[in-house]
Amino acid sequence: MIVALPVFALLYGLPEPLLPGFALALNLPFVALQAPVWILYRQLDFKRQRMLQSIDPVIATVALERDLIREMAGYLRGGRRPVTA
Repeated sequence: MIVALPVFALLYGLPEPLLPGFALALNLPFVALQAPVWILYRQLDFKRQRMLQSIDPVIATVALERDLIREMAGYLRGGRRPVTA
């Protein structure tokens, strides 16, 4: 998809779809990580499916906050300076 997108943009003379197309192409591998949820849906094991779906945002939030705290600690110690325009 990443190779075909610029080819189609050149053929049609429309560069506008390139950026959204690349964003969509980069998202495709992450969609495959949802396969365990699909399997439980197909097996009609809805309780376990909902449990997996409810854990996902919690883990993402904890990981994001951990990274933000780590970056803020480095900034407060004077290790990094904010980017100014």
